[in-house]
Amino acid sequence: LASSKKKISANKLGILFGPNGSGKSNLLAAFGLMVQLVKKLGIQRMSEEPLSPPPRFPFRFDKEAHEKPTLFQVIFEQGGSFFRYGFTYASEGIEEEWLYTGAPEKENLVFHRQGLEPVKWGEDFKGEADLQKHITRFSLVLTVGTELKAPVCQSASVFFMGIRCCDQSQWPFGLLFKDPHFYPVLIAMLQFADIGIENVECKEEPVGADDAFPKDMPEEIRSVVEAIRAKMKGKDLIRQQILFRHSTLGDELDAADRTLSDSDESDGTKTFLVLMYLLFQALQGNSLLLIDELEKGLHPLLVAGLLKFFTTVEGSRAQLLCGSHCSVIFSQDIVRRDELWIVEKDRNGESFLQSAVDFEAARADANLTRRYLEGRFGGIPLLEETLLEQGRQTAEQALRSARDKAVRERLSSGRSGGCHAEGKPDA
Repeated sequence: LASSKKKISANKLGILFGPNGSGKSNLLAAFGLMVQLVKKLGIQRMSEEPLSPPPRFPFRFDKEAHEKPTLFQVIFEQGGSFFRYGFTYASEGIEEEWLYTGAPEKENLVFHRQGLEPVKWGEDFKGEADLQKHITRFSLVLTVGTELKAPVCQSASVFFMGIRCCDQSQWPFGLLFKDPHFYPVLIAMLQFADIGIENVECKEEPVGADDAFPKDMPEEIRSVVEAIRAKMKGKDLIRQQILFRHSTLGDELDAADRTLSDSDESDGTKTFLVLMYLLFQALQGNSLLLIDELEKGLHPLLVAGLLKFFTTVEGSRAQLLCGSHCSVIFSQDIVRRDELWIVEKDRNGESFLQSAVDFEAARADANLTRRYLEGRFGGIPLLEETLLEQGRQTAEQALRSARDKAVRERLSSGRSGGCHAEGKPDA
């Protein structure tokens, strides 16, 4: 929760640390799924495809979990008001849904729903009769109420509509240049990143009918492009090319010779651009940004700089929730102790979450990076030297076996092919 007009104190960051396979990605994916369902499960219209059962991912190592409904609940502040919202569902549809307002110690009911039974409405809710008739087994009361402009539902939905769940590797570069406010920020941060790029531009040109299709384009893709062109009713398709101008010492090369396309740039450079765009969009929209593997392809010091940028920009209530293995950002001058969370699995394979504040090792004067890597908070893989040595010996044995097999196959091939001495045949 970011600070609001009621001066609610909250953190800008929530960073999840833990070993591979601990559940960090699942936590972010679950949050993303909840957001997706709230945005999607609204009024069913005749022209739309029928709503299908929401996807479920029960815990694989608990047989009883398959029989239990999936549950989501989140407590949040929006527009100066507290909300508690959640729902459960199974393959047959929504089983339960609730929304309360007010501080946790004094909540007020907005609505409570049990399957397709009549919804129990709070005393101050308006328009319940019209809303009730649009509720189906696969729709959410909150989403339906938002579409019908019920004020309290609209207020709560603002929180979900502002959440961005992003994968840097799948973000189209063309969007980076749609916001004119972002460009000067990007150029300034490129200078900070020290990656040798002084300018980035997006070049657009119409695609004519003659050059729309490469010769080796599969017929399936060609037909899709032709269908898109037909729907555009004669308008030209636009080809985008992202160009990076590099800075070099001396005057030997002009600007054109120092310019590369995005296909020539490293994955780390492209990740930096996309991450900068996502962070700026969150700052601009006062929204919550969810990112898995924050440091993907980036140097740890650059990641630390981006976090410092995000947390020190004034005039925004944006927040970032992300997973990371970058222990450099465990330093207290970058991230607060109460912004660090440790994810681990218990003996049954279930993930659990703990704040770094809960550990005595995270006292105010402690070196958090060193203590984290020492395992004082947990959340690190238990790497045993004896098992590493066993792995080394197994690898050496496998390599010897592979070499011996190759030698035997060569000898066997030589014998089966026969060996013929050169010279005259016997008389």
